[in-house]
Amino acid sequence: MGKKTEKIEITERQMRWLLAHYKHTKNDAICERLGCSLSWLHRMAREHGLKKTKQFMRTTQAAAAAAAQVAIANETEEQKEHRRQQARQNAKVFFKPGVNPHAGKTAAELAEMQRKRLKTWKERRAADEVRLNWGYPQETKFRYRRHPDKEKNRQLIYLRWYMRQKGYEIPGRSGMAAHITEATQRSAQCEATARRLGMVIRER
Repeated sequence: MGKKTEKIEITERQMRWLLAHYKHTKNDAICERLGCSLSWLHRMAREHGLKKTKQFMRTTQAAAAAAAQVAIANETEEQKEHRRQQARQNAKVFFKPGVNPHAGKTAAELAEMQRKRLKTWKERRAADEVRLNWGYPQETKFRYRRHPDKEKNRQLIYLRWYMRQKGYEIPGRSGMAAHITEATQRSAQCEATARRLGMVIRER
């Protein structure tokens, strides 16, 4: 059996809060506020291209480094020796001067490695495209062909997400057609906004 995807329902207001505060709020605090798990939060961040700001990461890393220094200062001699042995062992395993780490791989293993690299590249490009759609600065140098109206792009992205929450079926990431099914909770205002932005409403 496949792994069951966690389903968490959040309100429109909570979604707006998440998009506005994810970049400078600790994940534990977000999970506590929304009542979600870390795995769900990570999935939402990937889907919407959300990342922490560089300033937030520097502050968090500095705090972690300070805490680590305090912990090291309070170590016993036995703990220090154990840490030194672990460091020496890791150096022998991971750092071998003059040795190509891929030299012993087969053609199939190299092809699989290349496939994973390509997958990571596509995921990163897609995430940065979502950031661009929402008006956030890019973190890569990828080039995208954008609609000249950035505000319309932003409204369409949020509208598609909201309509999917209501049960409308919208094929593709940037689909312009919303299909009404038996599970759809219809909203006249939502459909009017969709038509104003150029979307088509269809009944199945």
